[in-house]
Amino acid sequence: MTFQEANTQMELSQYSVWTYPISGRYTSIWTSMMAAGLPRTMDEVLARIRKSTSPTDGFVFIGDATDCRYLELTNCDLQTIGEEFSSKPYAIVVPQGSPLKKRLDFAIMQLMNNRVLEKLETKWWRNNPAIKKCGEAENQFDGIGLRDIGGVFILILLGIGGATIILTIEFCSFRHIKRSIALRNKLERDNN
Repeated sequence: MTFQEANTQMELSQYSVWTYPISGRYTSIWTSMMAAGLPRTMDEVLARIRKSTSPTDGFVFIGDATDCRYLELTNCDLQTIGEEFSSKPYAIVVPQGSPLKKRLDFAIMQLMNNRVLEKLETKWWRNNPAIKKCGEAENQFDGIGLRDIGGVFILILLGIGGATIILTIEFCSFRHIKRSIALRNKLERDNN
């Protein structure tokens, strides 16, 4: 084997994941990404997104969902599109039988029991001063909410109220009819 062949095989082994069948759509996306050049910093990402003027020369950022949500919260001119895909939870790996596992488990449980994680989430996601108060985006469809179907609940309550009133009237009239029949029968017996 020559050096050139070894170098080629080495390159192939580094990119062996690409030898699996991948749809042409993802290959063309990857090709477009390489042609445009990958940004190196988040500031560069923001600059390129803001510089986009049309869908043909536009730039979109595909990144960690947490990063995208944070960018949207702190910038009124950005929005996330679609839902998260390929969600992967984070994990900590230690060697088998390592004493670190018990210590890490204990530390994480303490953080959860002391609500430190909740406090950090509140600090960075709800009470963060960098979060912008933006108006609602136009043409945004977040699904059907209580405001959209509140009239249905009002109609149901009116129906239940009307049924209760009708049931009460029927009950009272039935008792009245039953009493008048019993009284008439008693009068007929007394007259005979």
